[in-house]
Amino acid sequence: MYLLVASLLFAVGRVLLGIATMRAGVLPRWAGLLILVGAVLNLVNFPLSGVIGGIVLLVAFVLFALGLGWIGYVLWTAKGEALRQTVLTP
Repeated sequence: MYLLVASLLFAVGRVLLGIATMRAGVLPRWAGLLILVGAVLNLVNFPLSGVIGGIVLLVAFVLFALGLGWIGYVLWTAKGEALRQTVLTP
């Protein structure tokens, strides 16, 4: 029971992270989309079992890892310059 609740909370957190990354526009939006798709696939995987469930879980993990890796690469190669931020004026 605790594992199910923890997995669901982790998946919801990944969905929120992907949405926030895409909406903020500070980091690459495609990386946020990879995180979001990986999280949604993880949620879709709950009722699946067997080989299909394993494949969906693997794809979800790879997409999530690629999104996080992309964000890490962008932050690592920023070379001290500030990341682009959009300023909204009323």
